[in-house]
Amino acid sequence: MTDIRAEDIDAPTMRDAQRLFVTLTTAADSELTGLMRARAFAVPGAQRLPRRVRKVVTRYLNSVLAIIYYGKRFDGAEGVNVWLGGRRWARFQLHRLSGTSGVRISYDTGANPKVVRQIVSHVRPLGSGRYLCLMTVRRPAGYRQLLYFTLEPGP
Repeated sequence: MTDIRAEDIDAPTMRDAQRLFVTLTTAADSELTGLMRARAFAVPGAQRLPRRVRKVVTRYLNSVLAIIYYGKRFDGAEGVNVWLGGRRWARFQLHRLSGTSGVRISYDTGANPKVVRQIVSHVRPLGSGRYLCLMTVRRPAGYRQLLYFTLEPGP
């Protein structure tokens, strides 16, 4: 597999991210270990903005998020989000999916508030320990895409 650096993809739209996501092979859940930094990659609504503006908006969003949210800590088949000051909140479980669907991060655990339990993310490797993830929310009519984000090894 050729390594793809998310930062080399200039201001992707949700459609750009989706086209990339479906080309990636599936991730093994055993590859997701330790502390990983999360960053927004493509956000809905930004497709109407000029590419330069999308790039600035995404960088700004990541700068603001970095103040309060670091990423995810993986430990076997489970993990937790890591927030400001190392605070851990919103536990999740990893599920290996059949076929080419890869790995799913599910927040559907009793430890989380009901609204958080509806969040599901799908993970695909970009290479060099980096991943592209699709965050969705479960609705009665099916899943709704929220955004794409990346995970990369922490410090």
